[in-house]
Amino acid sequence: MPTWMAGQCKVTAVYETPFWRTQGLSGDGMSRLGPLGEIHDASPEDQSQGALFGFVAWPAQQRKEAGDQLIPNVITQLQQLFGPQAAAPLQVQVQDWATQTYTATQADTHTSPSQSEFGLPIALEQVWQDCLLFACAEMAYEFGGVAEGALEAAEAAFGSLNSSVD
Repeated sequence: MPTWMAGQCKVTAVYETPFWRTQGLSGDGMSRLGPLGEIHDASPEDQSQGALFGFVAWPAQQRKEAGDQLIPNVITQLQQLFGPQAAAPLQVQVQDWATQTYTATQADTHTSPSQSEFGLPIALEQVWQDCLLFACAEMAYEFGGVAEGALEAAEAAFGSLNSSVD
């Protein structure tokens, strides 16, 4: 089952405060220049720290080639979008799932960073005469690949289970 996160890379930059909010900025952004294609405010509600996270829009091979320059490129981008305070994060974390042996295959590193098609594959429909149910984010039709999709799939499986008991 393809998992859209397999070839993805996420970067989180942590700051002392969510300084962008005092500038009237949301912390959300989209970019075609990268390295981050989308950026979101991930600060805790109590604003005890600031955090911006984003998904790297570069394909796995380009990230690999960037090597140690990925983080400086991300910081430069954040500085361009959110001002000079973004140049000095307390911490930057990178999670590149394409480098994880049990998450991504070689094929995942050559695919587009866009989301996959989701829903229950035909091969799994009525498997074992509907005695085996699958429920995961990748099986959701409307919100595939995200937490809301996991809930959607769980509700569908539960509904299927309840209808078979009737």
